[in-house]
Amino acid sequence: AAGEVTGGVHGNNRLGGNAVADFVIFGRIAGSSAAGVEEAAPAEEAPAEEEAPAEETAPAEAEGGIYVPGTYTAEATGMGNVTVNVTVDANAITAVEIDGPGETPGIGEAAIAPLGEQVMAAQSAEIDGVTGATLTSNAVRTAVAAALAEAAA
Repeated sequence: AAGEVTGGVHGNNRLGGNAVADFVIFGRIAGSSAAGVEEAAPAEEAPAEEEAPAEETAPAEAEGGIYVPGTYTAEATGMGNVTVNVTVDANAITAVEIDGPGETPGIGEAAIAPLGEQVMAAQSAEIDGVTGATLTSNAVRTAVAAALAEAAA
């Protein structure tokens, strides 16, 4: 047996709607494991350097890629304001920093790191999000999409 069918925290009592999150989450984990899909490793952090504002670091035109290299900042609203800094080279997202000080502690705040990891793995704003942190997930998607649109060559 694998996934939700093993009982989870509820044992044999499935408690109606409470089982929905279990079967979606554990089903995805079980399916990914069965398919041999591995989770992306978090990107290694580069040594901290002081950077100039995005306007000063981005050249006027792309260097033959899909993005104009630089760091782009965008905001969107979750439970509070979510700010993302997306750093790109000519062809890839190289770093994502997300700040959501108004997000719900333990839910939205806890979702920020996995959402940044998802953006890096997907190299896109088209990410799954985090169950239970829908507003934060949507805000991150929106802000990353806006930053990437600004970065587009």
